[in-house]
Order: sequence, then C-alpha cells, then structure tokens
Amino acid sequence: EMYDEVQRSGNIPYDPSANWIDYVGPGFSSREELHGELMRLLEVVGLDRDIYRIGLQRRVDPAEHPELVASVLTVRPRLKEILDQRQLSDLVEPYDIEKYNDNAPVGVNLVFGTPSQTHFERFEFLSHPFMQQTLRDTGLYERMVRMGRETLDLMIELFTGLPAGHEFFDRYSFVSADEIPEVKNILKRTEGVAFDDIRKEDQLHLLDVAMQLTPARHRLRVIDDDFRQLVLSARPKFHENLPESLAKFIDFFDGDGYTPAAPILDNLLFGRFAYGRANSEERVGEVLFEIAHEGGLYEELVALGLESQVGVGGSRVSQTLRQKIALVRALIKNPDLLVVDEGLSALDRETRENVISYLTGQNDNTSLLWVDGDDNDNEKFDALLHMSNGKLVKRRGQSSDDQTPDITESDEETTVADGDIDQEVRLLRTIPLFAGLDASVVKLLAFTSPRLTFKHGEVLVKQGDPGDAAYIVISGRGEIWLTTDEMQTVKLRDVNPKEVIGEIALLVDAPRSATIRAVEDMTVLKLDKAEFLGLVRQDQAVAIQLIRVLADRLDQTTKQLSSKNND
Repeated sequence: EMYDEVQRSGNIPYDPSANWIDYVGPGFSSREELHGELMRLLEVVGLDRDIYRIGLQRRVDPAEHPELVASVLTVRPRLKEILDQRQLSDLVEPYDIEKYNDNAPVGVNLVFGTPSQTHFERFEFLSHPFMQQTLRDTGLYERMVRMGRETLDLMIELFTGLPAGHEFFDRYSFVSADEIPEVKNILKRTEGVAFDDIRKEDQLHLLDVAMQLTPARHRLRVIDDDFRQLVLSARPKFHENLPESLAKFIDFFDGDGYTPAAPILDNLLFGRFAYGRANSEERVGEVLFEIAHEGGLYEELVALGLESQVGVGGSRVSQTLRQKIALVRALIKNPDLLVVDEGLSALDRETRENVISYLTGQNDNTSLLWVDGDDNDNEKFDALLHMSNGKLVKRRGQSSDDQTPDITESDEETTVADGDIDQEVRLLRTIPLFAGLDASVVKLLAFTSPRLTFKHGEVLVKQGDPGDAAYIVISGRGEIWLTTDEMQTVKLRDVNPKEVIGEIALLVDAPRSATIRAVEDMTVLKLDKAEFLGLVRQDQAVAIQLIRVLADRLDQTTKQLSSKNND
C-alpha cells in the first residue's frame, strides 16, 4: 500500500527506515569496525570528551537503559566518597529534603523533583486548583507573582535590542526574542495594578518565571531567607496531599533511586554544581571522568552523546563542536583528498597542531590541502605557499626551482556586595575598561558573568594554559607570578579589587603568559571569551574600549621597562 502511494505521488520507492550507512565505501566490513574507527577519530580531534559531556546531559528511560541506570547508581556513592576524600564536596550542593538548594530553581525546590518530560505542561500544572491553593495557603503565590514581574522587567532592560537567536536568550533569559513584545504587554498591563486585578493568565506567566529563578545563578535579590523558609514549609504540604492528576507531572528525587526526568549528570551528582565556587564543573568533572572510565560508563555516555540531536546545521552546539564534527565526518570517509579551508578556526592552537600532526604524519592514505589565515611556517607540510592579494609571495618545498620571491613594498604593507547585581554594576562602572560603555551593556555584562570565589592559595590563571576568560576582581587580593625560561619564579605585581586580569585572552588566541594566585579569599566575575565576543558583535564600543585599555597598559609597561633600563 505504501509502495503504491509512493508511486502515485512520484517519490522514490526507498524505505526511509532502512540502514543507509555505507560500510564498504570507506573500507569497513561491519558496524563495529566503523564504530571503532569513529571513536579513534573523536579522540584525534579532541571531540571524545565533548560527546561524553553531551551524553551526560541526556535523559534516559530506565526501562530502555537498565544497565546504564545501574551503572549510574553504582557510581553515585563512589563519586561522593572521592569528592569527600579530596575535599571537593563543597563544589556540589546535594539535594536534601530538609534544605533549600540555592543552585536549583524555585520550582525544583518546591516539589523536590523535576518536571516529567513526558507529561509536563507547565501552565496546566501551575493553574491546577491544588497548586494554586497550596501556594496561597503558604503565602507564596502573591510573592512569586511579584518576583516574576520584577524579573521580567529586568529581562526586558537587558535583552531588548539583541537579535533573535542570540545565544544569551538560551543561556540567560527567561524569554525568547519572539516573546519580548508580549512580555512588554504583560508588564504594561500589570504596572501599578492591584494584585487581585491582575489577569489570571498574566499571573500564571509571572508565576512561571518565578519558578525558574535560581539564587546562586541569577543573583537578583528577590530570594531571601524568608522566602526559602516559605518554600521549605510548603514542600511537605505539597507531598502529603498531592492528587494523582498532578503526580504525573513530577519525577521526585530519591537518594537511592534514579530520576528519569533529570539529566544523567544530575543523577550522578544527586545535586547541582555550586555556581559560586570557582571551576566547580571542571574540578568535579575530572573526578567523574576518572570514575566513568573504571566501570565502562564512559563508553555508554559517548554512545548516548553520538545519538543526540544537534539541531539544523548544528545550531544546538558551539562553532567549535560544529567544526570538529565536520572534520570527523570527512575523515571517516577515508578520502583521497581532504581540503580544510580555515575549517578549524574556532579551535585552540594546540588542538589544531594535534590535528595537523595526525593528518600529515599518521594518515598516509589522504592528501591534504590546508588553508590557514595564520602566518605559520609549519614544517609538517611537504609544501607551503604564502598568498597575498591573490599573488604568491612565498613558497617552500616540493619544487625543483624552489625559491622565495621578494615581497614588494606594496605586498608588505598588506601583510601588516555579595550576590547584588546592582553593586556589581556600580563596581564595573568604576573600572576604566567599562567606564565608557552604555549602562545597559554594563548591566548585561554583570548579569551574564558568573560570580566565583577562589580560596587563599587557589590558582585563578596558570601560565601556559589556554586563555578563555578574563576576571574582574570584586574583593580580595592576588599575586601575578612568571616562570622564566631558566625556570625561575618571579613575582610581577599584586592584584587588587577593581582590577581586570587576564584580559588579553579576550582578543588573543595564546596561552596564559603568567600565573595568578589568590593570597587571600577572592571574589571575581568571570568574563568568558565567548560571551565577550557576543557583546562585541552586538556593540563594537566594547572592543574599542578594551583596545584602548590594553594600549594604555602596554604604554605604561614600556615606560616602566625603559625607566628600569636607564637606571
């Protein structure tokens, strides 16, 4: 019947559910052999850990993945034990039925669970008579509606003007770009209106926003100890009287069981990463990475990650991952000729060098044409051509008349208070780097920059590590140390509050030039390179101001060195 329909509609008579993978073309004899080569290539381009992390964010049905769930429940106590042994337990805030978790949203704290991915419909849940009555009886309803309005008011201030699809909407906002006009209407309708006169649908919308607030992440001053206590008092009332019609919406946390609606990572942690602790995800992630390899969990998570959807054109993953995926997709075909035209521009230099080493040294079956914007005399290539303005200006290798043409003059010219976001904004406005920026841009920077704490002796920046962020010092002091080529350690200077450190990493793809260590407890805002470049695309004044500050610092350093030489 389906075949007849296909014929009548003029479509091709092929089964879309068939296995369309060609094993023979690239030289494989089976799915297992292809998978083995794929795993090797993932490691070559540094994609294996990225896929593993994607797997950690997957949600799985225990009935479909019983062995994986069993592995997770086995690893969970082992992870906690090692974190305790290494004094890293403060990097994770565990779920506790008796405590409010500042690193989890209000809604998760209220129900001590997470929405079921199968049945959850948030407005049906919030409008349910039991939910409405419980929130009113505990004094939460009106307060949360007002919290939601205050939050949306700030969202409009921060995100109006950003283009649709901007990454900040997914990462930081409670609304999408398409929803901004309706949100403005809600704010207008509710401004100065008595609570009882606010429309029911507007109340639900504002209530939904409040349910998403996470104190440690959003730092909006709307959640205090009194509110936390109200939520904790509502939690047992919610559990004791929950009707069956609502129970289907929630998967509750169980210290001895698995929560299907929560990501695998949350089930392993049985809690949330502490937003305010420096590098908590990386440090706990390293421990988890070790344990995952011990029991075979790592391979299962990579397999899950490979099955994940990445969106149209890879829209759900970063540019770095898209470039790595594209390279692996090309290499797995075992091509005779591979052309890489600035295809790895988003990768750090070390990863690019590793890929070049593999392609030029270990992959004899493929000829490589590598196009790169860097002025790089890489000895790994058999031949090297330098182009400028469409002309060959330099050539090396694989030529009987190998020569280096002189570069003409014209050619040469062309090569040439704790948790208070308002206080953070005021502090940023006193720093030269941000002083000349629009107030809305400074507030957006403060909102999107994680607030981190480094304890005495901890390292903020390590010499030689890749530079991916700058730090704005809110409080505390540090020191900058340099290890010379002779392996001597030299103190360069002190670091004090209201300083920006590591800012060169925002513009230059180079390793850290020095080590920065806290000499007392420090609180900083972390300005990620990706976030900064996103702001630059939106407002070029950000980049101009940074260039001015760096130029001024370079001038001061030059004068200091000149003065020392004269002495």
